[in-house]
Parts: sequence; structure tokens; C-alpha cells
Amino acid sequence: MYATVADYKLKCHVFSTIGSHGSLTVEQALMNSCNPYMIHLALEMGNSRFAYYQSLFGFGKITGIDLPGETTGIVYGDRMTTIDAACNSFGQTINVNMMQMMAAYCSIINGGMLYQPHIVKRIESANGEVVKEYKANLVRQTITASTSKLLRRYLKNTVEEGTAKKAGVTGYSVAGKTGTAQKGDRKDNKWIISFIGHAPAENPKFAIYVVIDEPYGTTGTSGSSAAPPPAECSPSSCPVRRSAAASACRRTDTSTAHTARSSAPILLPSRSPWKYRRPNGRAAPQR
Repeated sequence: MYATVADYKLKCHVFSTIGSHGSLTVEQALMNSCNPYMIHLALEMGNSRFAYYQSLFGFGKITGIDLPGETTGIVYGDRMTTIDAACNSFGQTINVNMMQMMAAYCSIINGGMLYQPHIVKRIESANGEVVKEYKANLVRQTITASTSKLLRRYLKNTVEEGTAKKAGVTGYSVAGKTGTAQKGDRKDNKWIISFIGHAPAENPKFAIYVVIDEPYGTTGTSGSSAAPPPAECSPSSCPVRRSAAASACRRTDTSTAHTARSSAPILLPSRSPWKYRRPNGRAAPQR
């Protein structure tokens, strides 16, 4: 399966193996990372509307996170052409930073609210008095609550039946999406792969974003080829950072959800009701 745009033939990642995914719904296209389907959606929107939605989700703008050196990334904006929109639709020829991606993703799963991310929720003195508190700063609404609910279902099924199966954790409800980015010339066979997701799938409490630069053994056909499962980043195998960006994944009725950074893949509230299961199958202590 491939799409032809401006004399360019844009193939699906399964083109060299099975050739085509066949007829797909929107949900199945997401689950299978079908590039031609995403191209079709972008072209149906049109260049201007597609660029508008990129801006709506915060791409091309800094998030305002309290860290130095944040960049805006690279987007085409009102200069977007049809081939730009086609390539952007499946993540090529666009550059975003990790906090932009995490904030946008969290707005998708939290009911449609885009929040400014923060590293620290509050600052306390030695005796426990609150010196400064960073309250949730709602930037804007990106999608409706009903669309958010639908996409949470799609992302859950992507982990259960789609390209993100390796991200599943037995006994827990996990949702998310794989990603693959070409690095340099295609003939160099260099890739950046990723997984972005959340749990529990139906009622998110935390989000995770894992990026691997030039992983060994991947073919670039899908981020699923080497995406590490969240289970490998559980509290039993890596430290849990308790001070974190506190508001980007936050729902209007939830004050304990956190986002993730590349240096700390999982960030959880200090009193999380979630229980974890260690690799040996025994439940870890509740935190």
C-alpha cells in the first residue's frame, strides 16, 4: 500500500513484507501505524487546517516549562505544502521537543485540556511550609471530552492488538502509540524510535515517553521493533522521581497526574494508589 502525492510515492511500513493492510477503519489505521491512511486524513483536511491543528496542540511553540533552553521545534505553518502535510501526517519532516509531545499527548487522554508543564509541583521549607506552589495553568482545549474518550480506547487497543504490544504489562491496562523517525539519509539506516503511553488506559494517572536514538537491530519499519515496555521502567528496576512536571497530564478533576522526561521515564505522584508487579510476578509494596 502506498500513496502518491506530488509525484512522490509514500509507502506504508509493511509495503516490503505483506504489501498492504487492506481496508482499515481509523482505529485500525492507528493500531497498525498505516502511513497511507494518515496521509489520506491530512489531505482531506487540507494544508491550512492541518497546520492549524499542529499549532492548536502546541507544536511550533515553547511549552513554557521551567527549564532553560527550550526550543520551538520546526513546523511549516502557513508555508505548508501538500507534500509537507502528507509527510507530517505520519511524523516525518517535522521536529518537536519531548515536552511538546508529552503535553499534546496528555491533552488527548485527559479530556482535551492542554496544560503548561512544570518540573516542580510546589516548594516547601524545611519544616514543611509551602513556600511556592505551581497551580495548573490551562492553555486551551484541543479536543472534546468525547473525542478524548474515543482516542483512549484506540490507544488501548494499539497496545493490546497493534504495533505497541511490547509495551503491554500483564495484569494492567496500558495504552499508547509507537513512533519511528528517519534520521539523516534513508540509506544510512539510522532511526529514532519511541513509545508514548499512559496507564491506566481508561483513567490515566501517569504518562510515559521513551525515546531511543539509533537502536541496535531495528529496521525502521515500526517503533514496535525495539520499543521497551513500561514494565522495564517499573519502580523495581529504576528510581521513581517524585518531583516532576505536575500539570501537563492533569485532568480537571484530578490533581495527582504527572508527565515524563527523557531522564526519568516514569513520574508518579508521591501517594499513588497504583500497585506494581515486579518481574518475578510478586506484587510490589503499595506506594
